[in-house]
Amino acid sequence: MVVVSDKSEDETDLLMKEFQLKYDNLKFVNLTSSITNIKGKKYPLALGIRLANNNLILLTEPDCIPLSQYWLQNMSKRFVDKTQIVLGYSNYERKKGLSNALIRYDTMHQAIQYFSYALAKIPYMGVGRNLAYTKELFMREKGFANQNHILYGEDDLFINNVATSDNCDIECFSESFTMARPQYSFSSWLKQKRKHNFTRKYYKRKHKVLLTAYGALMPLFYILFVASLCLAYKNIVLLSVILGCFLVKTASQYLVFGFSAKKLKCGSFIPFIMFYDIIFSILNPFIYLATQIVEKPVKKWN
Repeated sequence: MVVVSDKSEDETDLLMKEFQLKYDNLKFVNLTSSITNIKGKKYPLALGIRLANNNLILLTEPDCIPLSQYWLQNMSKRFVDKTQIVLGYSNYERKKGLSNALIRYDTMHQAIQYFSYALAKIPYMGVGRNLAYTKELFMREKGFANQNHILYGEDDLFINNVATSDNCDIECFSESFTMARPQYSFSSWLKQKRKHNFTRKYYKRKHKVLLTAYGALMPLFYILFVASLCLAYKNIVLLSVILGCFLVKTASQYLVFGFSAKKLKCGSFIPFIMFYDIIFSILNPFIYLATQIVEKPVKKWN
């Protein structure tokens, strides 16, 4: 086991020293001051990976818990043949309120996207709350060397850089899930969304094109639908065609998202898929614009 303390201000070092007396296999590194100009958690994470004895690296976050005692087993079993990356799923704890529902739905939606792209052999990201890859891959690709100038992205940017059509797999069995228990407010979630949008501009071009097109088509569909209704409300034939297209799109979306939501243990969203789709069709463009205008990498990671 490797523990890297990144300038902790509590008594972590004292606790780890006590544990080292009990556990011979515990490696503890205490970074008490900045020894590099690399900002964020990339350096301590890379240091921990380099010190690891084993080849399989499974990542999560301090605010996450596995939902099963078989989490390690289910994530590690995917490392067969050429697989060197396994994308897992992590959502947030369910609480009362619309903001919590929006956060959980957006997390589910994001997972549907990166799982689908990986299944289509064009993987583009993973989430550090539940992500695994091999140390051999990390070392061969020189870790975060080509992204150390970027404060964020130790998970999605790394996967975007190193994932290929044949080295990446997904694990969506419920006993492989983790759950985050954050003290998130809606504003902090928006800030997190802006950070993710910021790192997206460093993705490979094909991924940026596909994701931008998808993000643009979400609000465009509803804009064109409303405009078409306004222009064709007197033409029964044309109105029928427009409504038919809307029903086909809605039915296919319910089918895909409904199956995925059930698979990801988010079945409570199924009756409200259209509601959330409309909400995010309005919300996402504003978040994207806010990222382009005001978002700058922060200089401190806690």
